[in-house]
Parts: sequence; structure tokens; C-alpha cells
Amino acid sequence: MAETRLSSAISEAQIAVRAHRLYKQLPSPRQGVRRREAWKVEKNVSTAIGEVVVSLVAVRRMRDAVVAEEQIVRDAIDAAGPRGPAS
Repeated sequence: MAETRLSSAISEAQIAVRAHRLYKQLPSPRQGVRRREAWKVEKNVSTAIGEVVVSLVAVRRMRDAVVAEEQIVRDAIDAAGPRGPAS
């Protein structure tokens, strides 16, 4: 899930960068067009940031799950007790 969200964030950021670069190359449009294009870029950047935040939450959850699994394994090893040399 985190990988998919990060891919989405990267895609949104790339779209925003391409739109911004294209916008800079074109002659200055009318104010309404400029505002609309700025809103689109802002929306793409906002979506990218949201996807990164969701990805970070997913990574934290995965990390917590791994820590919990590691503790279960450690507890199982401890419960097995020390083993003496084989006779």
C-alpha cells in the first residue's frame, strides 16, 4: 500500500512540475487562465503531499507490526528456555 501511495505522490508531483514548466514557457495568459492553471498545480501538489502523508502512516504501521512480530518470536525463544549441550 505504501509503495502504491508513494508512486501516486510521485506521479502527482511530476504532473505539477510539468504544468508549471509549461506555464512558464507560454506567454502570459489572461488573469482567469493564470488563476485556473495555478489552482491545478496547487491541487496536484496538495494531492502529492496527501499521498506522502498516507504512505508515512502505512510505513509506521508496518514498522509497528514488524516490531510486534519480532517480540512474539523473542518471547517464544525465551519460553523455550535455555538448552543444554546435546548428549
